[in-house]
Amino acid sequence: MEPLELVERLAGTQVGETYNQYAESKLLQERLRGYLRARSDCELVLVGEAAGYRGARISGIPFTSERQLTGVGPAEATATIVHRVLAMLGVEGEVLLWNVVPTHPGSESSNRRPTRAEIDVASPFLHELTRGRMAIAVGRLAATVLDAPYIRHPSHGGAAAFEAGLRQAFATIGRRRAPGPPLLMKTYSAKPGEVTREWYLVDAEGKTLGRLATQIADTLRGKRKPQFTPHVDTGDFVIVVNAEKIQVTGNKLDQKRYYRHSGYPGGLRSRTLREQLERRPTEVLRVAVKGMLPKNRLARQQITKLKIYAGSEHPHEAQNPKSLELDS
Repeated sequence: MEPLELVERLAGTQVGETYNQYAESKLLQERLRGYLRARSDCELVLVGEAAGYRGARISGIPFTSERQLTGVGPAEATATIVHRVLAMLGVEGEVLLWNVVPTHPGSESSNRRPTRAEIDVASPFLHELTRGRMAIAVGRLAATVLDAPYIRHPSHGGAAAFEAGLRQAFATIGRRRAPGPPLLMKTYSAKPGEVTREWYLVDAEGKTLGRLATQIADTLRGKRKPQFTPHVDTGDFVIVVNAEKIQVTGNKLDQKRYYRHSGYPGGLRSRTLREQLERRPTEVLRVAVKGMLPKNRLARQQITKLKIYAGSEHPHEAQNPKSLELDS
């Protein structure tokens, strides 16, 4: 199967009354061509019903939304579930995604079930892409066309059943493909020497203490990275400036207290948050972040990557820190 030739034929085919998103879009043609070329060695193909109005109609890639490709544009619940489950099973790059009808039956704001005539027109493309591959049908229509057992479609509350069906299907496929390793044996675990660390800069002026601390803690642990591994320090360095200008909500400036003890009888001392900000502003944020990390040796190592400064200056220009994107 040559992707160039297949995509050109698809762009020039009128599949019944469906909307052919490839007919006048060179971008979508090139996307599909590149996708098919990248997945040409895949042994498995996941076949759905038809392109969705928020999914392949706009993105050009089956079971994929524009937001998943570019970060903007509409998202599609089905596409999100499919990619999440495939990624969780560790097979996202080993499965080709396709539809019985690759064009979109419906309008710009709705979907409909493809007709028998539309399925017949689109069948050459389906047979060409499933030839020599093991096909998994998503939904009853695809199962009928492929004459194969189906797994529940993830739409309309079917996410859990879709995941369970896909797990069972891949477990069976893994056994059939023996003596090679089963597909489910691909859990990634980061190694300390493989971690690439970035430096991020945060301006704490006007930021809320708790919300800022949670996002810094996630960055120190590496939870924003795809290769996050709980027992390995995959996090990045975080530089915080203007810690003395951090804010809190309500009356916490006077109600929240910080305690310490000298170790002698009657040696309990305390300060309000307002007093702590005046005397040791960097410790306010450090204590908040530390409280959001696990209580173990790994967390004590991760907190050392946090550099906090009361003013607007810091001595880490050589690291060329990038601005950390914070959720509001």
